[in-house]
Amino acid sequence: MPDHDSAKSIFDRKLEEYEDQISKNSFETALLLDRHGNLLFSKKGNNKTVRFSTKDLNQMFGNVLTHNHPFSQQLELSDPNTSAFSSADLALAYQQKPKEIRMVIGNERHSFQWTGATKQEAQRFLDKLLVIEEGAKAAIEKVDEKMRSGGYKTTESYYTAYCATARKYFDRINLFFEEHDCIGYRFKRGRRE
Repeated sequence: MPDHDSAKSIFDRKLEEYEDQISKNSFETALLLDRHGNLLFSKKGNNKTVRFSTKDLNQMFGNVLTHNHPFSQQLELSDPNTSAFSSADLALAYQQKPKEIRMVIGNERHSFQWTGATKQEAQRFLDKLLVIEEGAKAAIEKVDEKMRSGGYKTTESYYTAYCATARKYFDRINLFFEEHDCIGYRFKRGRRE
């Protein structure tokens, strides 16, 4: 029987192979792996979400759920750190209790584990995260509306404004995670090699 370190490295290699396959998709894909790296299911969604059946949800407990956020070459070129877990991602993780939830986008891997937040702490955290998300959506909609009304002289100026707005949101999200790491959850970011 392999020792724990060997089993872990086999699992990590399998996980990375799967994540490499989905990292630049233009649609969301979710994968659930057991502790040995066996693929329990793969779900394809649209450009914003993946839907899960009751059977899928029931399999999540104690396993590793990974997914991609659709990759945008334009955002990648302007700033490679344009990714964050959504409140929906983390609410799903809190409710279904996978061992870990992961997300890949472009060349980044992210991991989140709920490790000790009470139901009330988790809800306050998710409510605050949702407020930030809603603010970001409203700000991006203003940029898009200005584009539709001819407020940008070039497509490049629109993309510059869009990326600056997105960057502000992602910086705020990352700061939010850093400021709220004391109640038992852990957020890691890492670049893929």
